[in-house]
Amino acid sequence: MKKFVAITIFILIACFICYIAPYYYIEETYEEGEVRVIFNEREITKKIPQKAILIDGKIMLSQDTVDIYFDKWLYYDEKYDTIITTTETQVAKLKLGEKNIQIGDENVDIEVPAQRIDGEIYIPIEDLKDVYNITVEYDDKVVITTEDADKITTTLGKKLKVHAYKKNFSKIVTTCNPGDIIDVFEYKDNPSWVLVRTGVGDLGYAKMNDIVAENVAGSLPKIEIPTPKVNLIWEYAENFTPNRTSQKKIDQIDVVSPTWIYLKNTGGDLKTTISEDYIEWAHNNGYKIWATFKNDGIGIANTSTVVTDMKTRERIISRLIEICKSYNIDGINVDFENMKKEDAGEFSQFIRELSATLRKNNLVASVDVTVPDGSDTWSLCYNRYELADAVDYLVLMAYDQYSASSKVPGSTAELNWVETNLNKMIDRDKINSNKIILGIPLYSRLWKIANERVSSTAISMQEAKKQLERGADFLEEEGQYYVEYKSGNTTYMLWVEDERSANEKLSLIEKYDLAGAAYWRWGFETEDFWEQINEN
Repeated sequence: MKKFVAITIFILIACFICYIAPYYYIEETYEEGEVRVIFNEREITKKIPQKAILIDGKIMLSQDTVDIYFDKWLYYDEKYDTIITTTETQVAKLKLGEKNIQIGDENVDIEVPAQRIDGEIYIPIEDLKDVYNITVEYDDKVVITTEDADKITTTLGKKLKVHAYKKNFSKIVTTCNPGDIIDVFEYKDNPSWVLVRTGVGDLGYAKMNDIVAENVAGSLPKIEIPTPKVNLIWEYAENFTPNRTSQKKIDQIDVVSPTWIYLKNTGGDLKTTISEDYIEWAHNNGYKIWATFKNDGIGIANTSTVVTDMKTRERIISRLIEICKSYNIDGINVDFENMKKEDAGEFSQFIRELSATLRKNNLVASVDVTVPDGSDTWSLCYNRYELADAVDYLVLMAYDQYSASSKVPGSTAELNWVETNLNKMIDRDKINSNKIILGIPLYSRLWKIANERVSSTAISMQEAKKQLERGADFLEEEGQYYVEYKSGNTTYMLWVEDERSANEKLSLIEKYDLAGAAYWRWGFETEDFWEQINEN
């Protein structure tokens, strides 16, 4: 009997040991001298693409690592051998081998430059802490904490054992003493076990009830502020700015975007047609002014030269900020069209640099894009996801379905065509719908077919309304009236843009939770147009 009891006890002890053994075995091992990196509540030493390096006491992370954890749009400019990083309000440039960082307009001296090591670009991450809003500490390990890390920080009032697992019987990672400062993660819903990070970066678990604090200071999770809705109208002002001083405020419009700024040459010089009287009138009537910046007139090759050159982009951005400050302009709307497909990445980089600088100066950044899918220079020259990530608003120019150059007559913007392209951007291109402003045409194209030759003329809503008097059918799927008639041997065709077609498109704003509407262009609408769309 005694032998049986002894065997039973032995088996129970063996089973217990087998049960708890995995919780005492730490699989991860590190090489001697290996720089260990803790990012918020995670150890990433073995996960980063290239090892962290310590040079003269400064922590160096590879370009690939920074790209993954801090800046997914980190950009290397080969021509200038410069790394460019953009955040919501900052643009920082590090020329490889030089001991300074250009942050906005300021040059900051650093001790260890960005450089190539074993073929990889390494960046002094601590010198970018103000750009990325992080803290970087190095003792036994590199401990990097983002400003929005979801944690609470506490000073311990008594000893605390930190376990490798959420088990009482598990390896003790470390023991913290009274007065030690720890960070507590995964504390939501008051769980029994929480993740703890010590002052030297040790990670493990402790029971919530075992944490006795002297004081607690929490950093709140980042709160997303909803993007305000926008109703914008473009004012065509390439040669002169219309005088609207006698015109009353349109209640349905809160932003006016005059086409005031144009690329002049490849050196980054700008041509402007700004009217101070117009700005004063607009602000007095409660409008915001987003000046539209266009590349009309310099051509596709010259546009390529501009957007692909870091120094030229820098000059343009500096000039745009100067213009906004000098004339009390509230934001910039970039309308670059007819660009090379292979420049899509560089154009996105330009918009990132511009948007960060605008926001730093409390100015709004928006960019116009055509519908997805189409020709290389008209549609595929934009990376819409990258652009949407950079700006406050992405304006979809949902018109010119059949443009002036079309050899086939058709609508300016059928409802089903507009909705299809919205879905492509939201579902396929993964763009947040609440950043998209829907561009709506206030013009139609009157098509003429004579001797098998197709041509068209852009007409205003006033002219289109006259054409409706000839008799029209309403096309439900297209959301438009259709007019067709003959005069002699010539056939005329018209898909009408009016208040009814506009209301059909405006219904998509609520349906897809879009950021608002933009109208091209002021002066093409009928006098009662704004009253007719008041409900939407």
